[in-house]
Amino acid sequence: MVISFRSKIPATLLLIFVTSSITIINAQVVPIFTCATFTGVPSGSYNVTFGYFNYDATPAFIPAGTVLNSFTPIRNPPGAPSTFAVGYVRSAVTVTVPLGFNETWRLDGSTVTAFFDLNRVCPSSNNNTSSSNCSCSAGPQGPQGPQGPQGPQGPSGFNGTDGMNGIDGATGPQGPAGFNGTEGPPGPTGEKGDQGEKGEQGEQGATGPQGPAGATGSQGPAGPAGAQGPAGPTGPQGSPGVGFNISSCRVVVASSKETEQKSYLSATATASCHNGEFLLNGGGRCSGLASVMQTSIEENNSWVVTCVGVWKTAKAQATCCSFSS
Repeated sequence: MVISFRSKIPATLLLIFVTSSITIINAQVVPIFTCATFTGVPSGSYNVTFGYFNYDATPAFIPAGTVLNSFTPIRNPPGAPSTFAVGYVRSAVTVTVPLGFNETWRLDGSTVTAFFDLNRVCPSSNNNTSSSNCSCSAGPQGPQGPQGPQGPQGPSGFNGTDGMNGIDGATGPQGPAGFNGTEGPPGPTGEKGDQGEKGEQGEQGATGPQGPAGATGSQGPAGPAGAQGPAGPTGPQGSPGVGFNISSCRVVVASSKETEQKSYLSATATASCHNGEFLLNGGGRCSGLASVMQTSIEENNSWVVTCVGVWKTAKAQATCCSFSS
C-alpha cells in the first residue's frame, strides 16, 4: 500500500485503507474501497462498494468514463458518479464483479483496487452516504425469529500458509564401506618452474666505426632588440577629415524552423539590414534538444544563426544603423 497526498487524512479515515490496494498522488478527490458482498448467484460474483473523500472546499466535477474517472475490468458501471461532494462519502457506487477478478477505480490521479474479502463484508443495510458520523443508542433486543433456510455454499477460502518444518531425526548407523573405485586418469601437467639465475656478463666487444654526422640543429632564438633611434622630423599637416554620426538604429529579428539535412537536423535564421544601413552587432539563440549555435556575418550586412540538434528553432537578431553626415 502506497499513500502520497498533499494534505493529512484523519486517523479514523486511515482505517478504511488497511486491506485495499491504493495509490494517491497529489489528488483532490481520493477513491476508497468500502466493502464487498457475495451475491450468491450461480455464476459466482460479488458486489464491491466504493466511496471517496473530497479534500477541497467545493464540490468537484470529474466526468465518468474519462481518463481521470474510469473503472477496470468492469468499465462504466451503472451509477458511476461525476460530481463529488465535499468531505467523506461512504457509498458512492456499487459494481458487480465476477469471482476471481479485482475491480480498480482510477479517480483524479489516485487508484484503489477492491477484492472479495470475508473481513470486509458489507452490512445488511449499507445506506450511509453522509459525511457525518451517527452516534445513536441501541434499542431493546427483539424476540428471536425462526431459523431460515440454509443458504448456498460459499466460495472456497484461501489456502493457509505452510506449517513449520519438523525437528530433524536422529542420525542413523554408518553403512558398510564401499568397493574400491577404478584408477582415475593421470593428473594435469604441473606448472612451469621458475626462471634460472642470470649468467655472468661477457667481455666488452671491440669499438665500432664512427657514424655519419648528425643533421643541422634548428635556428636559435632571436637576439634582443636594439636601442630606439632618434625621432624623425615632424611631417606636414594633413587635410581636414569628413565627420559622421549615427542617426538611428533598429533591431531586426528573424526565426526559422528546422529542415532535414543529411543525417541530422538543422535550422538557420538570417537577420538582414537594408541598403544604406550597416550591421552594428548581432545575437541569437537556439531552442530544442542537444542544440549547438553557430553565428556568422555575410557581406550583405546580415547576421546568420545556425542551430544543429533535434527539435529546435533558430532565432537571429541584428542591430542595423544608418549614418548622418
